[in-house]
Amino acid sequence: MTVKLLNYTPLALAAIAARLCTGNDRKVRDLCYSCLPYNDGNEPIPLDDRELLENHIVKKGKHDPMNPPHESVLEHLVYTFMADISRGCLQENSRHRIASPSVESTRYALKKILKKECHIVDFLYLTGDKEIDELNVEHLKRIIKLAKKGKSNDTLKYAVPECFMTREMMTINARSLRNFMLLRSSSRALDEIRRLAFDLYDVLPDEHKFVFEDRLSNRDNLRGKSQKELHEEWKQNENPICR
Repeated sequence: MTVKLLNYTPLALAAIAARLCTGNDRKVRDLCYSCLPYNDGNEPIPLDDRELLENHIVKKGKHDPMNPPHESVLEHLVYTFMADISRGCLQENSRHRIASPSVESTRYALKKILKKECHIVDFLYLTGDKEIDELNVEHLKRIIKLAKKGKSNDTLKYAVPECFMTREMMTINARSLRNFMLLRSSSRALDEIRRLAFDLYDVLPDEHKFVFEDRLSNRDNLRGKSQKELHEEWKQNENPICR
């Protein structure tokens, strides 16, 4: 699984929104007129703005149902990621409504993808269950044979297994991303999307991570081996060329 952060908005926007809501016109005017002086996500923001976001918006470590955090200002923070995930994980992602996905199309790209010179398991998310993984590899080999016979993408796409890898570009605001990390880093979540949640956090700018820290579960109890380990083990015993 590969995850990259393509773009993000500065923390200053959430601080401006928070101060606007509380009527701090002078502070808002100073920040706006200075053209967001700390808009590089890895540069420290002023301490008073960080304290505002951490103590009154995120409310790290505080769980008071009678005085909930006003997280709406976090919607001004937006992140765009590129992730290589399985179609099964893509299905899980679709349940997060407030996000904008763009996905590699099997209708238009399937045959182009299958023509790549690579190991056949590079097309698949491996479960670590030998019987399931062997079944998926054999199934994909049959799909490749049908593609060579001229079957159209429109029909081939219905044979693609859920473990088939695809690429998704996702834009999501910080409030929704906090919800994503809360639900998807949980030990009850699908293992692949758990790993995705932690990977999304890892690629965030360091100055932004405090916004999400309280929503992450413990990653120490991730199940099984990583995809890198599983793929390396498989390739030791297989022909590296898929075509």
